[in-house]
Amino acid sequence: MDGEEESVAPLQCAVFIAGPAPFGADGLRLKWKEGEKSILMGLPTLHAVGKEDFLFEEAKSMFGLCDEGCSKLMVYGGAHEVPRDKENIGILAKAIRDLGGMIVSL
Repeated sequence: MDGEEESVAPLQCAVFIAGPAPFGADGLRLKWKEGEKSILMGLPTLHAVGKEDFLFEEAKSMFGLCDEGCSKLMVYGGAHEVPRDKENIGILAKAIRDLGGMIVSL
């Protein structure tokens, strides 16, 4: 390309399965407080977490750190694992497809 570098598109979306909030510079997990408007990621995100996950509250905190206008939370009936049963796999697949539709509409 005549010496020009091809630009790489930034992330279009993110999917977190049983994903807790990241650690801050102080080594502690970032926390989101109810009612606080704190955007860590301003792109469409899907947060899937099992209602029996030992990191359930941390995963909800990660969800809270993302843009509320384009983030979705999916709670399934498992623990700290990727859903494996047919019903929850279908729900997760639909949520990911919906996320793709959200990207197109932005």
